Parts: sequence; structure tokens; C-alpha cells
Amino acid sequence: MGERHEPATNPPTEVRPSHRRGVRVAGLLFAITAVGLLVGRAFGAVPFSWLEIVAVLTGAGCVLLVVARSIWNFPVGIVSCAAYLAFFAEGRLFADAGLQIVFIALSLHGWIAWARGREVELSVRRVPLGELTALAALFPVVWFGLMKWLEVVNGAAPTLDAFVTTLSLAAQWLLNRRYVETWLAWIVVDQVAVALFLSREMYLTAALSALLLLMCVSGLIEWRHRLAKDVT
Repeated sequence: MGERHEPATNPPTEVRPSHRRGVRVAGLLFAITAVGLLVGRAFGAVPFSWLEIVAVLTGAGCVLLVVARSIWNFPVGIVSCAAYLAFFAEGRLFADAGLQIVFIALSLHGWIAWARGREVELSVRRVPLGELTALAALFPVVWFGLMKWLEVVNGAAPTLDAFVTTLSLAAQWLLNRRYVETWLAWIVVDQVAVALFLSREMYLTAALSALLLLMCVSGLIEWRHRLAKDVT
């Protein structure tokens, strides 16, 4: 999921015709948006920096490729994370910048797994109470510590920056374990991220977070449906 991607580890599976149609429509909308942003920036009609445009377009492209189950989502996602690392560092959102390094590492892991044809099939499940309690106990400690560090280095919006980073790491852990609660965490992350990026006048990045928010709602519905189906 740019600023944030949920790296997959399963290789592509057969794509249904309805899925292919959806991908084509999304691809067309993406192409129109990309041309509009690039041409607009070239002629000075778009106020966003080249760095943010590259980060957002490659981030959206990565999401589209994930939907299409293409292995190329990984290199495109890595480019997006690298661009966002520089963009967030430039905006003094140091925690979000550092988070991109984690996502680059996870994307490399997923890329290698897909390339080797490894298939990891894990059932969707709910997070055990003990694991959830441990995460809940660790969260405020990490959030507070990261917030204080950001204050020392004069980071912008240290409270929200630290919150988004800490909860993103927790959400990624839940995702890697295939816990359905991952989507609830990502939904909160994206809501706060929209507010954070708007406050920093990172409007394109805020729009990407809003897109990811919609995808997370869809993911929550799908995983809950699959969980109910597995139980029955």
C-alpha cells in the first residue's frame, strides 16, 4: 500500500475476467491522472514538487500492480518508498522517512519470494488475546519514545508522525501474521495520515492515503467474509 505498501508473499494466482476488467478501468484512470499531473507540472500548472509526484504515482502504480497480482509491484513500490524517504526527510517527518526503509526491506523479501515461486498459504485468523495484549502494551511505549526523539531532532508534527509510524509497524506485524485485525489498524493509520499530510500541505500524499483507506475498508470486508467462510 508510496508511503506504505502491504508487501505480499504469495505468487500470482489465476485472475477472473471481472477482476481483469476492474484492473483495466483502474489502469485507465491511473494513466489519465498520471498524464495530467506530469503535463501540469511541466507547464507549471500543478503546484506539487516532482519528488512528491514521483512518489505518489509510483505508490499508486504499486497498488494497481498488487491488485493485478503482478510481481512488478515490488520494484515500483521500492522506487516509491525511496522517493518518499527523501520527501518525508525534506518535510522533517523523520519517523515516516525511516519507516520507508522498513518497507523497502519487506518489499525485497516479497520480491524474492515471488521470483522463487514460493507459495505460503496461511488461513485468515483473529489475533490471539495474548499477542494483542503485548502489542497494546508496547504501542504507547514505542509511540512515546519515538515522539520524544522526534522532538529532540526538531521533527515536524512529532506526535502524529510517531503515531502513524508506530501503528504502521504494529499493523504490518498483524498483516504478516494474516490477522484480520490488521485492516482495522491500517484504517486508523490512513485516517490519521490524511490529517497529518494535509497539515503539512502534502496534498497528493494525503489523497493517496485516502485511496489506501478505501482499499483497507474493502480488505476488511473481504477478510471477514473469508474468515466466516473458513469457520463454517
